[in-house]
Amino acid sequence: MKFTSSIVLIFVAASLHASESAEVSLLNSIPHNYFECEEVNAILKVYDRLILKSGKPNSIVDVTIKLPRIGFLSRPITCISIEDLDGNGYGGFPEVVSGGLNHRFVTISLESQVGKGLSFSVKIYTDQSASQQPVRYLLEEEASEEEE
Repeated sequence: MKFTSSIVLIFVAASLHASESAEVSLLNSIPHNYFECEEVNAILKVYDRLILKSGKPNSIVDVTIKLPRIGFLSRPITCISIEDLDGNGYGGFPEVVSGGLNHRFVTISLESQVGKGLSFSVKIYTDQSASQQPVRYLLEEEASEEEE
């Protein structure tokens, strides 16, 4: 009886492990996109940037985007589109950390998987306003590079 119980227990453990592996495999095949838009005139693009960073062995690569770097936009954000260009599920993970849709600022964190790089297209829109012109906003690290 103990022998049969042990075999059943081993079979259940192996099945659970295979199930977890299948779930991880399925998760890794899904791109990590973020898309949040209102159904308004989200036609004024205030940020359009490719974020490309090489991976580092056994490390996580991260990038923080703050829009605007200081203060607030003159109009609320109406659309945030972050596209995982890897598309194979091994890209990074986008997260809106603060602000975002219907706010006049946003902080976005892009974080790679261990040992992988980042490859994202980030676009942010507000509604049309005659007083606001498209502006190129810098990543924090770019700003410090330009100051040197």
